Amino acid sequence: PLGLFAVPVPSSVRAPGVVASRAEQVLRAQTAGFLEDLHVAAGERISEGAPILQLADPAAGSELGEARARQRSAEIQARALLVGDPLAAADQQVLADQAAEDAAYWAQRLADQEVTTEADALVLWSLALADRGRWVEAGEVLVRLSPEEHPCTSALALFDAADVAGARPEPGQEVHFQPASRPDLRLPARVVAVTPAGSRDLEPVFKEHLDMASLALDPTTGLVGQSQFVVELRLDEAHARAGWEAGYL
Repeated sequence: PLGLFAVPVPSSVRAPGVVASRAEQVLRAQTAGFLEDLHVAAGERISEGAPILQLADPAAGSELGEARARQRSAEIQARALLVGDPLAAADQQVLADQAAEDAAYWAQRLADQEVTTEADALVLWSLALADRGRWVEAGEVLVRLSPEEHPCTSALALFDAADVAGARPEPGQEVHFQPASRPDLRLPARVVAVTPAGSRDLEPVFKEHLDMASLALDPTTGLVGQSQFVVELRLDEAHARAGWEAGYL
């Protein structure tokens, strides 16, 4: 009977988690501009190619028009000088090519101001109508999309090395997920995958939603004190649907 105590048995651990999916798509502003129009809201399902929002930068339109005008002028000059002064014609053609490059840059900048979706998705979060008219910086998050019908079925948990060694999480293992806003609930879930190696550099989703003080995040390096392992979870769909509709997930 004493030998039974030598059999390793997974212990119970608690780890912080975030309702999120690695398939989640974050769209950021490719260029700066004023938020001119917004076509989506959190909770909506949108189809491939659907417009999400429109930015506006009056300066970009003016720069594009000026670049195209310079290009046309230089091309006309190059053609006029081609027979009498080939060297001057070549100089004008160089100016025309430079203006064409400028025009292409500003045309792309204008195109980037119209944001659309590349696939069917559910809007998890977006800028609000109250943001209309606000200046949006390049790189700013515009919208978060999920390809899943019920995004709350996916969660990511953060285990340190000791917890991984103690609980030995592996695909198929049954766990419970406790919503922060509903501590009275313990939602059934299962492990889908475990990162094979730990990292001191946390994924952005954890930095955005977890209490960094409890994780001892170094303010200088942005790294945590010890390696962390990401455990992907799948929540029971019925509970996830209820949590999504009630708002606590």
